[in-house]
Amino acid sequence: MFKALVALCAFLLCLQDSEAVRCWKCENALNNDDCLRRGFSVECDSASAGCLSEIRYHRGLIPPIRITKRCKQGLACDNNVFQNDKGNHPFQCNPKIPASICRCCCKTEDCNKSELRCLPSYPDCPELVLPPNGEMDCKYDTDPPSIGETCEFSCDEGYEMEGAKVLVCGPTNNRVSEWNYPEPVCKPLTCKPEYTSISNGQVDCTRRNFVRSECTFVCDSGHVVDGQLTATCSSSQNWDNQPPKCIPVTCPPPMTPPTFGTVSCSNLDRLGSVCSFACYDGYSLLEAPTSTCVDEETGNRFGRWSNPVPRCEMLVCQPQSRNPTNGKVYCTNANNGGSVCTYQCNRDYSIFGSSSRVCEGVGDGYFAGQWSASEPLCHSKDCDKDRPLTPENGMKLCTNSSAIGSVCTFICDRFHTMTGPKQSRCIVTPDGPRWSHASPTCEPDICQPPRETLRHGAVSCTRSNYVNSLCTFTCTEPGYSIYPGGLTTNKCQPSKQWSRRAPCCTRPCPPNAKMDAVVLLDSSPSVGASNWAIVKRFISNIFISFTISEDTTRFAVVRYNNVVDNVTQILLGDYPDDRVGLLAAFDKLPYNGNGKRTGQAISYAGDVLMTPENGDRPGFQNVLIVVTNGMSHDDVLAPSQALRERGVLIVVIGMVSGIGGLNYTQLVEISGDQNLVWTADDTFSSSIIGKICGDPCDW
Repeated sequence: MFKALVALCAFLLCLQDSEAVRCWKCENALNNDDCLRRGFSVECDSASAGCLSEIRYHRGLIPPIRITKRCKQGLACDNNVFQNDKGNHPFQCNPKIPASICRCCCKTEDCNKSELRCLPSYPDCPELVLPPNGEMDCKYDTDPPSIGETCEFSCDEGYEMEGAKVLVCGPTNNRVSEWNYPEPVCKPLTCKPEYTSISNGQVDCTRRNFVRSECTFVCDSGHVVDGQLTATCSSSQNWDNQPPKCIPVTCPPPMTPPTFGTVSCSNLDRLGSVCSFACYDGYSLLEAPTSTCVDEETGNRFGRWSNPVPRCEMLVCQPQSRNPTNGKVYCTNANNGGSVCTYQCNRDYSIFGSSSRVCEGVGDGYFAGQWSASEPLCHSKDCDKDRPLTPENGMKLCTNSSAIGSVCTFICDRFHTMTGPKQSRCIVTPDGPRWSHASPTCEPDICQPPRETLRHGAVSCTRSNYVNSLCTFTCTEPGYSIYPGGLTTNKCQPSKQWSRRAPCCTRPCPPNAKMDAVVLLDSSPSVGASNWAIVKRFISNIFISFTISEDTTRFAVVRYNNVVDNVTQILLGDYPDDRVGLLAAFDKLPYNGNGKRTGQAISYAGDVLMTPENGDRPGFQNVLIVVTNGMSHDDVLAPSQALRERGVLIVVIGMVSGIGGLNYTQLVEISGDQNLVWTADDTFSSSIIGKICGDPCDW
């Protein structure tokens, strides 16, 4: 590449003639930009037919490149170019070698102004970054900087530079351009040592131990500063003050014990120390029982005691101790403070209360003391020998007869339950020995409810309703018998439960049933005439199967389709004791109508037919017999649930029809139980009658 440049320069010289030209002139420029900035164009004399560009490179220079441009005789230019790689140094015109010189000539107007034809091409240097806490002054106009351009660095006050102050962009042996030194760093100036803590205090510095940092010293509570409160790191890297000392605050003089007393301090005479005072036995403390070393908050190293030393005065207890009835008392120092009085009872008497008591203080600040206990009494040693009583139907067991501390335990006989305390203890009271509790009672175990009466019959029990009592049941009225059959006795067991439920006296069902029954007949076209005949025959059999009277069964019948037929309806009160009249009226019910609203008919049965004004009787079971094939055009579930919640038993008879089929799901919605749904035929009447009768004891 270098030889090519030389050849290029020679070629350019050959193209020029010997006439004078204008050339660019500058001396020792730092780089080409500097040459352009400081140089100027001159007219060469007639002997100077060439324009010279000379580049000197030496690492000892700052920057290491110097550029000179001027007029040059044509032959001299040729010789210079020829000498670029033929000079005294074997590597002439080689920027890699110190003291290298490279020259180029051209012979046109200002041809040497803008280019450095003699220097091989190098990449530009990277941009430099302004260092933190410093300044940077770069002497170049190009962006990015090229070879020969410089940057000078300085640090802010309080910082020192680490690295070269001036950086120059120059070539390297690897044919790249780089700055001759790494970028410098501005490091803070510091003072030694660094103040981080002081004994019994804290340090707060604005900038650690850097120049211009100010450290403030604060002493802990109970200490005061001895020295300067601040220290500043100067530009000379010395602290202007030494750290102070934190001296503890004390309260002179130390506390002394009061006469006839003692003192105990938590921390000698230091700030916050609490001194507690106490008096000897028999003496009472007057004035404050404690004194605390407190700070005056004046910055003085001395505090003060919050209270003076108190006084200890002798105590006196009133009244003086006296001999108890049936006993004696002995005191060590009459009724003065600290005196101990001991009590003794005469023979056959026991002391009740404390056998001794002491005259002691009630609290600081009082001359008058108080006895540690009340005067005891001398009482008999035993409780009442006739108590507690042995409970009826039970027994009593005592650990030590009627002596104090004896415990009597009560036990009830078999099949009896205790009411009251299980034990009573002989205890001491201010009024003498007493039993702690009265005797309990032992009540016989019983079964509930009692078996005392039987409707339409009689009951005879061996021991009322007590455990092991055997009750016998008999029916006394004509036509009535025990149900369930053969269960004529009932025993009260040790578990306090009857051996079985109580029987009842009832008449046979059928024909006797205590009920008010309502029959709903579906007369819509989907039923069919053949099914209508079967159903009427079945219902007639039901009428015949039950006794119809004031104290047994009543029937009501109504047919429905899209509407309820209240013209031909039979009410509960129409035939209260007339089966013949009921059958005759039932036989006249017609089969006709359109549509089907079973839900409406069920509501009608509950709202109209099962009412007192239409013959419904209190205390009688309500039964609703619904005869339909389902297929209702309205809701049947809600009205059916409403009747069941009233306690109405709903029985459903499903009629299978070739026209409308059978909606079994709807039939179950009406009855609420699939066991209460039957399909109509000539054999199902007995099953329904049995379901209607149910348990006669429930009627």
